[in-house]
Amino acid sequence: MKEPKVGDIVIIYKDGVKRNSWKMAIIEDLIQGKDDPVRGAKVRVITKGKVVCLNRPMQMLYTLEVRESVPELPQHLKSQVEQQGRKEARHSLLCCGARRGLEDGRND
Repeated sequence: MKEPKVGDIVIIYKDGVKRNSWKMAIIEDLIQGKDDPVRGAKVRVITKGKVVCLNRPMQMLYTLEVRESVPELPQHLKSQVEQQGRKEARHSLLCCGARRGLEDGRND
């Protein structure tokens, strides 16, 4: 499991609540144990429209995998993607245009 860092986005476990209803938060500070490993975190969460900071043990925090940026494609791949995108756009325009004509009761 990935070591948590300040700024990570997490969801906070709540007993008796479905996972899709757990609160989302951002780690503001890590709480070190006396034996040095991270034992908890201070998290920022919005509750009832107000920003609240809570201390939660690491066992209750589940880090979400969020990418910060997309790596740059090499130039030869970029041109292939652009060409493929143009072909797909042209195809969908032709298909949608033909479908639209059929729905309107005309055939252009």
